[in-house]
Amino acid sequence: YAFALRDFDDIVLPGITIPSSMKMLEVYAFQYREFEYIRFEDGVSFDNESYPFYNVKANKLYINKDVKANNTLFQALYVDEIIIPNDIKTIDDNLFFSCYAKKVTFEEGSILERIGDYAFGSTTIEEITLPETLTTIGEGAFQGCQFTSLFIPDNVEKIGAYAFEYCYS
Repeated sequence: YAFALRDFDDIVLPGITIPSSMKMLEVYAFQYREFEYIRFEDGVSFDNESYPFYNVKANKLYINKDVKANNTLFQALYVDEIIIPNDIKTIDDNLFFSCYAKKVTFEEGSILERIGDYAFGSTTIEEITLPETLTTIGEGAFQGCQFTSLFIPDNVEKIGAYAFEYCYS
């Protein structure tokens, strides 16, 4: 509970950058905090299950190609927009599982080829434009999303079971 509050207040902090030297974020480290942005430096990797961003709000979440984590890193994070950099080839399984995101943006020139199993499962995504380079959508990748529209690129060769299960608009 390092920076946690007991409930949301009206204070929006400018932002937080997670340095590459950070190896662990403890349970509910930022609970009930609100940030303009959350940014991860190159080389950030977590393997602990601690829900550090549980019940946290952010306008933007910037990840990088090195962010490796289990399915609890972004669980119950409320974010307006996730920005995926153009040098990411794969979005790992469960990376954003149960993250309440409204929009996912891929930077111009994206080389994304694969969206892993349940990568965006149980999220609330309304808006996403999948890059033309995408070839594989994993099992349950978008399970439960709330798309207002969705276009699947011509290059997609495989869509896993339950990829769009419980998607409503």
